[in-house]
Amino acid sequence: MKILLITSLYPCYKDQPKSEITYAVHYFVREWIRMNHEVIVINTRRVYPKIISFLKKGKKANEDSTYYNFEIDGVKVYRMPIIKYPKGYYSKYSIKSSINSIEKVMRDNNFNADVILSHMINPGGIVALNLKKKIDKPCIITFHYGDILFLNNKGLNNFNKLEKYVDGYGFRSDSIKKNYLSIREKYNKPDVIVRSGIDRGYILDEKAIVEKSKKEIKKVIVVSSLIKRKNIDCIIKAIVDLNKEGIILSLIILGEGEEEVYLKELVEQLNAGRYITFIKEVDREEVFMYLEEANIFAMISERETLGLVYLEAMAKGCITIASKGEGVDGIIKDNVNGFLCKGRDVEELKNIIKKIIQMRNDDVKKMLLRARNDMYNLSSENVALDYLEFISNVINEYSRNGEIL
Repeated sequence: MKILLITSLYPCYKDQPKSEITYAVHYFVREWIRMNHEVIVINTRRVYPKIISFLKKGKKANEDSTYYNFEIDGVKVYRMPIIKYPKGYYSKYSIKSSINSIEKVMRDNNFNADVILSHMINPGGIVALNLKKKIDKPCIITFHYGDILFLNNKGLNNFNKLEKYVDGYGFRSDSIKKNYLSIREKYNKPDVIVRSGIDRGYILDEKAIVEKSKKEIKKVIVVSSLIKRKNIDCIIKAIVDLNKEGIILSLIILGEGEEEVYLKELVEQLNAGRYITFIKEVDREEVFMYLEEANIFAMISERETLGLVYLEAMAKGCITIASKGEGVDGIIKDNVNGFLCKGRDVEELKNIIKKIIQMRNDDVKKMLLRARNDMYNLSSENVALDYLEFISNVINEYSRNGEIL
C-alpha cells in the first residue's frame, strides 16, 4: 500500500526534540514502514507573509519552515511551507501552490498513492481534500482536539464545502468523536478511533508489576510540557495539602515549558521544595526509569488529544490518574485500570490519591496488572495494524464506487 500523509503533526527535521513536536503520528507510520508499506509524509509548515514575519511571533513561526526533505526511521519526510494569514486563513493560492509541490514530490518518487491521509484539518486536511479533487484518490481525515477548536472557531463553513470529499474519518479518541458529533450531528462515512500504542518492549513483565505492587506508595510523578492547560499547579497543590495532612508523598515534575518559572515560584511560596523536584527534559529511556520508580502518575490536563505518556506510565506499573472526558478517557477506566478526575479539581485529585494509598496490596496488584495487560493489547503494532485495516477498507470501498462525488 502507498500512503500519502499530509500533516503538521510531524518532526520537521531529524532528531527534533519531543518538547517541540509530537511523535504520535510518526509511530503509526514507522510501523507501516516495518510492514513494508510505502509512506511519504508532507509536513505542512505555516509561514507568515513578509509583513508579519518581522514581528516576534512571525519570526518564531517561520523557523524551520523552508523546503527541506529528510528521512526518519526509513520514512521520507518533505517539509513544505504554506503561507498563513492572520486568524488562520490560508489563501486559495497557498493551497494550490502546496498541491503543485506535492504532485511534484509524487512524480519525483514515482509514487502513485493509494490513499491520502491527513492529521489535522488546518491546513493539512484542506490541502488533502483539494488534492483529492485533482488526483481522484480516497481521502481520510483524522481529527485531533485542535480540529474541534478550529471547527468551533469559524472553521466549520470552510470544512463544510469540502466534507463531501471525505471518504473516511479517524478520531484520536472517543471524546474527540463525541465533540465532532456535537458539531455535525451525523455523517454517513466510515470511521475509526485511532488510539496510540506503546512498544511492547517497554512494557514491564507481570513479575515486575507484581513486585512493584508491594512497594509503599510514596512517589508521584508527572511527565509533561509545562504549559497552562496541563494543570500542573493543581497537582502541586494536592501534594502540598496531602503532606500537610500527614500523608507523606514526594512529587517529580519532569518537563520544560513556559509555566516553569510560575510553577517553581508556587512551590517556593508553598515551602514545598524539600519534597517537590523539577527535572529538565531527559531522553525517553530516562523517562521510563523515572516512571518505573514512581508509584502514581497524575496529570489532569485539559484539551488533551490522547497523551502517550499516560500509556507509558501504565506500561511501567504506575497507578495512573487522568482527566475525565479527555483523550485517554476510555482507555483508562475509572477504578478498573486507573482513575479519572475532573480537570483542575484539586479536592477530587486529593481524594483519589487517598483512596490509592488505602488500597490493599492485592487490589493494587490487580489494577496494575489490568493496566499492563491493556497496554500489551494496545501495542504500537496492534494499533498501527488496526488503523491500516481501516485505511485498506476505505480504499476497497472507494474502488467499488469508482468515482468521486
